[in-house]
Amino acid sequence: MTFGNFYLELTENELYHFCAFLQDIDAGYWEKKYCGCTLKRKIPIPTQQINLYLMLNRTELEELKHLVFFKERQERMHLIQIEDVDYDFIKN
Repeated sequence: MTFGNFYLELTENELYHFCAFLQDIDAGYWEKKYCGCTLKRKIPIPTQQINLYLMLNRTELEELKHLVFFKERQERMHLIQIEDVDYDFIKN
């Protein structure tokens, strides 16, 4: 999975745990914790390397969630049909 300039290679099990982590992350907590810092990105995402974190802002976190949960969202998505549009179509 690529996100911005990050490349994440995850097994199915790692992806499952990463999804669980993303669902539980509290962006407000991290923004408040680092409110006095000059960092633009205040939400840390830990990696397996103990001294490496991916730092995101709230917008980037939401974009990452959309990327990770795309299939789940796609399954819930309802595609509109031509009959759903209130417009007089001329079908030739």
